[in-house]
Amino acid sequence: MANPIAAPSPAVQTTSAPKTPALTQEQRKARYAELRAKMGRSLLYVKPPAGKTGYFARKDDTNELYRLQAIGFSIVHDDPQAPVWEAGGRQLDGTYIVGDVILLEIDTELYEMHLQDNSDKSDAMIDGGKTGFLERAKEQGIPAFETTKTKG
Repeated sequence: MANPIAAPSPAVQTTSAPKTPALTQEQRKARYAELRAKMGRSLLYVKPPAGKTGYFARKDDTNELYRLQAIGFSIVHDDPQAPVWEAGGRQLDGTYIVGDVILLEIDTELYEMHLQDNSDKSDAMIDGGKTGFLERAKEQGIPAFETTKTKG
């Protein structure tokens, strides 16, 4: 019985990878600086294309994904051959997954509108608490008044 591993077939030819030119000292320093910069970044670092904002959300939290989709977010599907997003976790299908989170995108203008709306609601809740208290006190006939704190 012949040993199939003993002698290579004459039809099989071994080829080596092409030789890469040696780097100059400046090129080597630049590559090491680039590598150190990448290693120092967060795994969730995102540099979106112009006009877009990125957000990582838990991919298994369907309620949160539906909520985000309702306000304008969508899952990033980048072109794997020519990506426009700079982020970790790029998959073969063009999505970005890091651990249990997936990258979503929204137009920056729409995102800033949502942030301003949330800020306005928060301010209204703070002001509404004081106003509501004074109104309820007045309805009950209880004297209430505002004071201003003075430094001193």
